[in-house]
Amino acid sequence: MESIKEIFKIGKGPSSSHTMGPQKAAKIFTERHPDATSFQVILYGSLAATGKGHMTDIAIEEVMQPTAPVEIIWQPQTFLPFHPNGMKFIALNDKEEPTEEWTVYSIGGGALSEGKASDDFFLLKRSILLTHSMTLCGGVMTMDAVIGNMLKHTKMKIFGNICIKYGTL
Repeated sequence: MESIKEIFKIGKGPSSSHTMGPQKAAKIFTERHPDATSFQVILYGSLAATGKGHMTDIAIEEVMQPTAPVEIIWQPQTFLPFHPNGMKFIALNDKEEPTEEWTVYSIGGGALSEGKASDDFFLLKRSILLTHSMTLCGGVMTMDAVIGNMLKHTKMKIFGNICIKYGTL
């Protein structure tokens, strides 16, 4: 977790895994391919089955359309092995040839995973890999987390909507 803001998020549509995650993935992929002449995004499984109603296509198109046209391909019958919210981003050149394909999963709360065990971009990016417990008691939130292979402990004091971190982490 990079920030306490990762716990409380506001996004489009009724489902963060169907809007915030795909929108974040679209932003990452678009930034990696500013010279693409078009994009294709294949939505699989649950994302494809409910994506129109949950505004998944709008969340992706708002990010990618300013750079290049984007085609959304819906494959609700195909479930990728790691998670039901799978998507594949494809950047195309001026000959409509793919220059890169990237499969990524929206795993909830706007979080993403490449579905890889050790070299997953999103696991490597995060300093906190796994939260063991969070408790809120008397205005103090206590959080234990694993960073690498070390258990860390921190406390945060809540004053209305202001949070002050103290302890170690």
